Amino acid sequence: MKMVLLSRLYSAGHMLLEGKLDMKECFTDNPWEAIDEIRQAECILIGNQRFDRALFNEAVSLRILAKQGSGTDNIDLEAAADKGITVVTSPGANAKTVAEHVMMLILAASRNLHMYDKNVRRGNFGIRSSCNESGLYGKQIGLIGYGRIGKEVALYSRAFGMNVSVYDPYVKDADGISCCKDLDELCTASDIISIHVPRTPDTVGMISAEVISKMKNGAVLVNCSRGGIVDENALYDALRSGKLHAAGIDVFANEPASANNPLFSLDNIVVTPHSAALTKETADAMSIVTAEGILKAIQER
Repeated sequence: MKMVLLSRLYSAGHMLLEGKLDMKECFTDNPWEAIDEIRQAECILIGNQRFDRALFNEAVSLRILAKQGSGTDNIDLEAAADKGITVVTSPGANAKTVAEHVMMLILAASRNLHMYDKNVRRGNFGIRSSCNESGLYGKQIGLIGYGRIGKEVALYSRAFGMNVSVYDPYVKDADGISCCKDLDELCTASDIISIHVPRTPDTVGMISAEVISKMKNGAVLVNCSRGGIVDENALYDALRSGKLHAAGIDVFANEPASANNPLFSLDNIVVTPHSAALTKETADAMSIVTAEGILKAIQER
């Protein structure tokens, strides 16, 4: 079987497939740049590239589409089903690692880590007495979404002595954690808000200017879920005005994010390159789950 890799399959999973598939690396953020290879591929591995119906129509030999990750918002699942194409992902393999990244961003944003680092490197040791940072103990953290990652963030947050509440219309019992009746209730009560929902037509633009206006003055917003859920223009305005103390953002509406993104001009935001799931350990785990899923799909077809 010919397999085209539009994204890197990490080493542990790659080793599982060596000698079993004819693998060709065509790394690109734009699948159309590898369209000739896509037309011949029976199996394709993607990362965050968009694979829409037009691409499925061109992929005339495709039998299996695999993604090293759990989200499927970049895959037209309806088109895949129409074409009889098996979609393989690695759900759950990265939950703990993403939750760790969330906590890192919460701490960095709340304690102004990036500004400390920048100023100390410039010789401004006096910034230590600015006392503009915020601790976590006793604070209220609101989780929008309570799936695998949300549950891990709740666990870690409790270890920091934080109070946890959840808004998730699909969850009735959040392990004894307070469930908010709607998004407004969570926003008005939370010192820190962390987003853990998939990107769907219902969640795109979910964190709008109106929603942000209902957040506490000086709140911290963290998003390690998907870009487009937060209105970036509204977030920029809230950070620039001081409505929000800070934000920690791992995902963007357009990726790769442009260096000209207005958010990057602000000092009260910590950003990472959609890397919350990508530790060495988790990369290997996701690659193994993905490779095993590919082999299973081959056997079942």
